[in-house]
Amino acid sequence: MKLHDVVETEEEAQQRRLHSGNLYRVDHWRRSTQRYLGETSYGYSPGNAPKDQAAFRELPSALYHSVVASTAQSLAGEQIALECSAALCSMAPDERARMYLATQVIDEARHVEVFTHRLALLGKTDPNAAIQKYANPKLLEFGAKLRKLVLETRDFAGGVAGQNLALEGLALGVFEFTSEFYKQVDPGYSEVLDGVVADERRHVGFGVTRVREILENQRERMDELVNRLGEMTEDMMAMFHDVASAMASYGMDVDDVMGRVKTAHATHRRRLGIDA
Repeated sequence: MKLHDVVETEEEAQQRRLHSGNLYRVDHWRRSTQRYLGETSYGYSPGNAPKDQAAFRELPSALYHSVVASTAQSLAGEQIALECSAALCSMAPDERARMYLATQVIDEARHVEVFTHRLALLGKTDPNAAIQKYANPKLLEFGAKLRKLVLETRDFAGGVAGQNLALEGLALGVFEFTSEFYKQVDPGYSEVLDGVVADERRHVGFGVTRVREILENQRERMDELVNRLGEMTEDMMAMFHDVASAMASYGMDVDDVMGRVKTAHATHRRRLGIDA
C-alpha cells in the first residue's frame, strides 16, 4: 500500500478547511445542528409527521412490511453506532477527539430515538423484536465484529475506520437515496432522513480526517488499517447488495443506490490518499 497526497475537489478542500477549525468545537456542533433541526420533534417539523400504520392500510401489505424493515434496519445500524461511539469517546487518545465524539454520541442517540419513534408510528412498539424479525443478518454480524473491535480489542483507529467510514460512510448513500424516494410519498419521513444525513456527513468528515492523521503519523499501521477498512467495507457492501435486491422488487432504481454506495467508498479512499 502507498499513501499519496490527497486529491480533493474544491468543495472538499473548503470543507476540510472548515473542519480543521470547527470539527472539534461543541459550540460549532450546537449551531450547526440547530440550522437543520430547528423546532423539529423526532426529526420532523410541526405538521409534517411521517405516515403511520393507518396510512398504509390501503396499500399492499408487502409495501408496509418493506417500510418497517427499512426502518428496523436503520435503527439496528444506529444502535451499533451509539454503543461504539460512546466507547470510542471513552478511549479517545486526545481531548480533540474526545470532544468531537461526545457530540457524535448525542447524534447517534437522537438517531436511535427518531427511528424508534418511526417504528412506533408504524405499530411496532418493541423495536428489538422488529430488528430481530426484519434486520439483515449481515448487518447484525457486522455489528458484532465492530463491537468486538471497539469494546474488546479497544482499537481506537480501527473502530473509527469501521464505524465512521465503513458503517456510516456507506450507509450515507442509502439514506440519501431513501430520502429522495420518500419526498413525494412520505415527506415527513424524508425530513427525518435529511437530518440524519446531515449528521452522518459530519461523522464521515471526522472519520476521514482522523484516519488520515493516523496513516500519516503511524505508518506502521498502514497495512493493518487499510486491510481493516477493506474487510469491513466488503461486509457492508454484501449487506447493501441484499438491500438493493429487496428495493428492486418494488421497482426502485437499484443501480442508482448502489452507485452512490460505491462512489462513497471510492471517495473515502481517494480522500484518505490510499492506493493499492
